[in-house]
Amino acid sequence: MKTRKALWLVTGGALVATFGAVGLTRAQWVRLNGPYTDQVFSLSAGPQGLFAAVMSGVEGIMRSVDGGFTWQGVSNGLESGVEQCRVAALPSGVFASISYQSTGYLYKLDLPSETWFQIGTLVLPGDFINAFGQVGDVILCGTSGGLIYRSRDGGLHWEKSGPIHPVQCFAWVGRSLLAGTWGGSVYASSDTGKAWEWIGNPDVNVYVTSMVALGGKAYVAYEGNVIYTYDPEYRAWAKLSTLPWEAGGGILATNGAGIYYATPYYGVFFSADSGKTWEHRGLSDVPIRDLVCYDGGLVAGTAGLGLFASRDAGLTWRQTGLLPHSSVEAILVVGSSVFCGTEEEGILVSRDAGETFTEYTGLSHSRLECFHRRGSDLFAGTGPAWQHGGGIWKSTDGGSTWSRLGLMDRYVSCIEHVGDWLFAGSPYPGGLFRTSNEGLTWQSVSNGFPAADPPVDALAAVGTVIFVAPRGAPFGVYRSDDYGNRWTHYGLADTGVTSLVAVDSQLFAATAYGVFVGSPSQPGWKNVALRDTLVTQLVYGNGVLIAVTEWDLFASEDGGLSWRRVNRDGLPEDCALRCVAMEGEWIYLGTAWQGLWKRRLSEIRTSVGNSAIGQPSSPRLEPNFPNPFNPTTTIVIDLPRRGRVSLTVLDMLGRTVATLASGEMEAGRHSLRWDASAHPAGVYFCRLVLQSAAGEKAPSFVETRKMVYLK
Repeated sequence: MKTRKALWLVTGGALVATFGAVGLTRAQWVRLNGPYTDQVFSLSAGPQGLFAAVMSGVEGIMRSVDGGFTWQGVSNGLESGVEQCRVAALPSGVFASISYQSTGYLYKLDLPSETWFQIGTLVLPGDFINAFGQVGDVILCGTSGGLIYRSRDGGLHWEKSGPIHPVQCFAWVGRSLLAGTWGGSVYASSDTGKAWEWIGNPDVNVYVTSMVALGGKAYVAYEGNVIYTYDPEYRAWAKLSTLPWEAGGGILATNGAGIYYATPYYGVFFSADSGKTWEHRGLSDVPIRDLVCYDGGLVAGTAGLGLFASRDAGLTWRQTGLLPHSSVEAILVVGSSVFCGTEEEGILVSRDAGETFTEYTGLSHSRLECFHRRGSDLFAGTGPAWQHGGGIWKSTDGGSTWSRLGLMDRYVSCIEHVGDWLFAGSPYPGGLFRTSNEGLTWQSVSNGFPAADPPVDALAAVGTVIFVAPRGAPFGVYRSDDYGNRWTHYGLADTGVTSLVAVDSQLFAATAYGVFVGSPSQPGWKNVALRDTLVTQLVYGNGVLIAVTEWDLFASEDGGLSWRRVNRDGLPEDCALRCVAMEGEWIYLGTAWQGLWKRRLSEIRTSVGNSAIGQPSSPRLEPNFPNPFNPTTTIVIDLPRRGRVSLTVLDMLGRTVATLASGEMEAGRHSLRWDASAHPAGVYFCRLVLQSAAGEKAPSFVETRKMVYLK
């Protein structure tokens, strides 16, 4: 288990972490509050704030200090690729349990540095800490294997006790500590967890889902939405009246004055009379997974819809999202409406320029591939998914509702219109299709292509001329002057065109070898930027042309004659870029599992942090792409000056397995590819060493990045 190294000191029973200082810079990219595509593992409220353990593509832990309305990631130090995660905000600190490679580990959060450190002696092969509790100075951990561990020194040392059933929850009632289990009902301890006694239940249901204490009694929820109370003074059980819902396991919470009960898809209920009567408090049809009370409010975690928060005891709710874990595949901005297309959750909408995402539209559980705008009509291209299939969709009411226009058996990766004709490209099964009757009938149009129905990823129109780039390096660009009846080759063969965009009377193409520009009125293409670099998208708006690579944005304000790299200030180091959209004074950036960001377009034009292409301001070894990879990956290095370069690949033992560069290299950006097919799968390290050119006194530069080769 690899963890961040730290020195833990014990001073007067307290844990102290020592680490180096961290420099802070002013962020220019600002993360927006949405969209929400996260699975919430668990929620916990304590004196340190609200904490949520989440998963959606990557795992992490989030913190909120305003009642769950805004969240910040606090995952530094946690291993990636965990299988399960729980978080607990206790009086003694914030703890997290994770399962990694079928082994359970315990972490504690150092709040000043917002970094997690592995703590104590709890390493549990084949087991996992499923529940936390604290009584006085005693911390308790209950595992899925049916054991309970106690610690009196803040989590450094642990002793084992407990029942033989998986532990779900703890509660302190009167002088009794209770443990709810899955399959064994409830156990009680009068000595803070040293010894346990089964206290039984008159109901045959022994599967506890949650438990809270209020008014000297324990409220115990069982599978099937059955709630009992337990009075430890009289050792008496009592079943509450019939509840207004049916199947499913629920979650109990209390604000000290009443009881809340949440159950998936039936919503949240509240009782102010000890469970005699219940009042519905919203969130019907929401897959609620956890519920906590905090600072007079409520927060509900869900399976796939992020978080909902309420400041008025559940009378009204606001969806708040969990930003870092959303993968944004496409963006469309119309005025103050921002449409985010996600990999799995369909279209999510903001009506306030991306500040909050409050709509979950009808294309839920769809894979969004692209957007297109034609006047007031909006179009969305999707891939087949379990709920909606694929095809092309249209909205005439600003994105509130969507209707299918056809091609439901296909992915639609690009959309364009010329006159009354609407064109849609499909990568698999491949082909280019058109309709002139708003989708009533579709016609395949491939006359002139080198192959029937090739996969298509890029479309653009200049006046009445339509251009298409079939997927694959050999094809290049094709054009049609008669609305797709016949196509002729228009160059850029063997370049791997990924995106096309029209700027006035010019056509720009993003390729695996940089950005090219051509004109429909004359033959020939010119490479104007990013030579030998994979460019994934081109976008034009407000006089600015943006080129997107895996890790960077480049901007041109003079029609592609000169380009500057846009600084990444504020973006996480490992933030991979997906897509860009511009509207008004803002530019929006969608990322892979790091959510949605925006900044003012004026900063793109004037920021001193932007640097001209070919003249990096500092040396840098970019994260390789893709990563993980099989069997090839691209490595990009930035050199601010000419110098002696060594770029090598090392294995886990530090042995050199490949040398990608050795010797003098000119200043600028360089892309190198490593083919690992002759090597075993596993973890490798790419190491860049830059020595100054002869006669210069600048210091050497060394940077290493981790790469994962999967077969």
